[in-house]
Amino acid sequence: LQRMTDRVFECQVRDKRGGFSYTEMRPDTVSYNSVIQCSPPRAALALVQEMKMTRGLGVNSITFVNAIKRCRDAFKKGDPYAYDCFLVLMQLAREDAPMNSYVVGSMIWMAESANDYKLAISLLRQMSVPNTVCYNGVIKSLSKQGFHREALYFYYEMQKAAVPSNRQTYQFLVYSIQKTKNREVL
Repeated sequence: LQRMTDRVFECQVRDKRGGFSYTEMRPDTVSYNSVIQCSPPRAALALVQEMKMTRGLGVNSITFVNAIKRCRDAFKKGDPYAYDCFLVLMQLAREDAPMNSYVVGSMIWMAESANDYKLAISLLRQMSVPNTVCYNGVIKSLSKQGFHREALYFYYEMQKAAVPSNRQTYQFLVYSIQKTKNREVL
C-alpha cells in the first residue's frame, strides 16, 4: 500500500480568464475518506493511521464511519481480520474523533453484525443522547441471541426516553420473540 500523501495529482484548474492551467494537488481528508469508503478493512485501517500521522490532515467522524462500515461489510462476507480491524478503529476513534451518534451508531451496528451484544449495550450506555438507530442496533443484537426480555427492556427504555421507534424496531422485537431461548413465551 503506497502512502497517499506521497502521491501528487496533476489537476486541470480553470483560471480567471476562462482558460485552463495545471496545478499539483496532494490528497486531503475528503480524498482519503473516499478511498477508505471502498477499501478492504486492513487497507482502511492503514489509511486512517496514515491520516493520523500526516501533518495537516485530520481524521473526522466520516473517516471512522466509512472505515467501520467497510469492516462490517467484510465481516459479513467472512473476512477473518475485519473484527480485529474494527477493534483497533474503535480505539482510534475514541482517541481522535467526536463520538457522535454516527460514529457510535456504526460501532453498535458492527457489534451487532459480530453478535457482540455486550459491546453494543456498552456503546449505547456511553452515549449522552441515544437515537433510534442506536437503540435498534442493540435491540437487533439482543434479538439475534434470543434475548427477548432484554430486547423489550431496551424498547421500554427507548419509550421512556421519548426516542421514537420505527418499523424496524417492531420487526426486531417480533424476531426476538420468535427466536427466544425462553420456552415460557412459546
